Amino acid sequence: MAAEIETLRLSTKRNLLLFAISFSLGAGLAFNVRPLIFLGECLLGLAAWAWFHSGRRRELFRFRRDHHPRCFENDPVEVQLHCAYEGKVALDLVEIRDTFAPGRSYFVNNLVPEPLVSSHELNLNYENLCSHRRGLYTIGPVRLRCADGLGIFLHEHEFDVFTALYVYPKVPEVERLDLLEEGTLRHVGQEVFARSGRSEQFRAIREYRPGDALNLIHWPSTARHGRPMVKEFDDDVVTDVSIFLDLHRLSLRGVGDVTSVEYMIKAAAATARAAIARSHRVQVFALAHRADHVPLGGGWPHLLTVLDRMTLYRASGDHDFADEVGRRIALLPRGGTVVLIVSATNFRLARCRPLVEQMIADHMKVIAILIDDRSFLKLFFEQEAMHIGAPQLPAIVEELKRLGCRVITAASGEDLRVRMEMVE
Repeated sequence: MAAEIETLRLSTKRNLLLFAISFSLGAGLAFNVRPLIFLGECLLGLAAWAWFHSGRRRELFRFRRDHHPRCFENDPVEVQLHCAYEGKVALDLVEIRDTFAPGRSYFVNNLVPEPLVSSHELNLNYENLCSHRRGLYTIGPVRLRCADGLGIFLHEHEFDVFTALYVYPKVPEVERLDLLEEGTLRHVGQEVFARSGRSEQFRAIREYRPGDALNLIHWPSTARHGRPMVKEFDDDVVTDVSIFLDLHRLSLRGVGDVTSVEYMIKAAAATARAAIARSHRVQVFALAHRADHVPLGGGWPHLLTVLDRMTLYRASGDHDFADEVGRRIALLPRGGTVVLIVSATNFRLARCRPLVEQMIADHMKVIAILIDDRSFLKLFFEQEAMHIGAPQLPAIVEELKRLGCRVITAASGEDLRVRMEMVE
């Protein structure tokens, strides 16, 4: 097979032309045969013309690439490649090859069907399937291959034309994810609902409870009933959603696209999408070696910001999830929703229980999304010890529900959208 390939390489037009030039000039000069010398000179002139015709073209081309800067996993991407030729000599057999890193086809070849003439502008359109998983990819460079009219010499030039493409995780469209009550202020990035609190809107008279302020006592009702009675007011609370995403190094289990971290990131993206679709404000805390915070915001432009950040998230660091959440409780709006997204074996129930109790005491709604990492392939030796020491998933779910949390669980191979709509 190797000899056959080498034979094909030697029998090219260029090699045959060079052999004919060498033989004609060599034999003509050796035996003083002028026709052979003349033939060799003609072939040499032909080779020089072909070389000049095919080479030295880089500075005569200008390229520009246009495409949408964002897409989701496994979505097709349409790319427009614009080529401007400023040379004076027509070029034949021009091939333009683009480099599409996240696509099913890494190289995309485009053969120009007609000769390129002076001041010619060419638009090449192609579509490639983005088969790689989430991340920030660089598209480029562009390579140009052009040959002379006889197809003897072939030159290749590379152009530094680079563009960026954000590949978002495939976000499940969760329709029945009950984050909060429906509010009254729409299309402003937040919702408001009324409950008993300390606003100026009077609600009712009720019995005194330990902890009530003394200035709330309603003395006429107290005298009439013979026991302390207090005034109760409405409390307007914004429906903000705070997402905590645990990206501990040991939370990564599985290989390829089926990993526990990918499940958690997709769950976070689906939660943010569902919240913004209902006009809630959203903030994200990604807890890794370097924690990342996406501040509170609302609307679809804010969702793009959240997804841009999530394309770059990676599992790293040996932080403690409970400590990281505890440091940021002061940043959580009172009365909002807190979504904890963490792997089951990395959720230390004894340390997280006081945090959950504190958030519920502050009138926050707590939703825990637990990824059953025991169902994924282990990657580190330390994960085996974590599995042995961590409580089982049913015990964690039962305790969280007893505390007043809403719990969502998902394992490897399960449909995340279906699991997120089955809130326990």
